[in-house]
Amino acid sequence: MTIEVAAVSRALAILDAFKATESALTLGELARRTRMHKTTVLRIARTMATSRYLMQCADGSWRLGPAAGWLGARYQMMFDRVAAIELILYLRVSGLAFCSPGLAWTHVPTTQAGI
Repeated sequence: MTIEVAAVSRALAILDAFKATESALTLGELARRTRMHKTTVLRIARTMATSRYLMQCADGSWRLGPAAGWLGARYQMMFDRVAAIELILYLRVSGLAFCSPGLAWTHVPTTQAGI
């Protein structure tokens, strides 16, 4: 059973709204991309700003803050590519499942996996 905390899901949706090539987004654009009301996005963005995951620019737009960068850096430092690849290959060969970024665990029959 998966339990979802709505506030956490919304905060993560705001982080996911940023593309790699974008330095800042307006409140309206964040609301459009996340399909949330502007007031909801503003409330969550201000909360995330207190922890430095988001920062508000002088023009009122929002950008990722240093805490978001630090989180990514910690992930990269701890990520073991060899172990991840071995696990994915094992799961594909066994016909169980695999997980790729942005997707849930997915069952892949060995015939579909090309094995």
